[in-house]
Amino acid sequence: MFKSLVSFLGLLVIVLGISGCGTTHKAESNTAAPSMPDDQTIGTVTSKEQGELTVDYSEWYYRGIDGPIAGTGHSVKLPLADSVTATNKTGKKVALKDIKIGQKLSLVPAVQDQTKWKASKVTLLPMTKKEIWHDFLAEGTTSFQTSVFFEEGKPIGKYDMENLLDKDNPSPFANGGISWVHYEPDYVVDVKKELKISKMPVILIFNQEKEVFRTYKKEEAEKYLNEH
Repeated sequence: MFKSLVSFLGLLVIVLGISGCGTTHKAESNTAAPSMPDDQTIGTVTSKEQGELTVDYSEWYYRGIDGPIAGTGHSVKLPLADSVTATNKTGKKVALKDIKIGQKLSLVPAVQDQTKWKASKVTLLPMTKKEIWHDFLAEGTTSFQTSVFFEEGKPIGKYDMENLLDKDNPSPFANGGISWVHYEPDYVVDVKKELKISKMPVILIFNQEKEVFRTYKKEEAEKYLNEH
């Protein structure tokens, strides 16, 4: 699915799929990274195009470093035509073309040189709810994260950045951040189905655990954020 980083009045704004942009994820917290293994690379599929998977392994690369890290910058390509066999947690074989965007992977051998690396083993790793919904959920001390969920290739009109964010006035969306997320049917979870979304674009507001509010009106979203 999912999301180039933009800054507006100092808040982190994540934009997904606008004007054909690829997926870039939010900055990660690396608190748990010290426990990551050295003999395999742990990464997440961020795109699936031009016959290959892109796997971002920035969090693994910065393992052992406590605190916030850049969410992107270190990635490798997995050609879908590669002969390597992927398996899921039960040991069942999975074709590379069937791996979803957002899926967490273990890559062997560990990546040392991006330009020379080639996978000999790929394993789909189990994911927590927080990992699956990472791009939507509020993080740290932030109360809310707002997402404008839309269909790629279709105009979003009044839901675009210019209309929702007023650079001359403080925005309630500054309490956390706001992202534009295009619907990606090949994502690790079908967001449209899971959240029972029948119409897009729609404004979704999440706390650190789940969706707490949705609306089709900017004013209602602002009112909710101002009152909470």
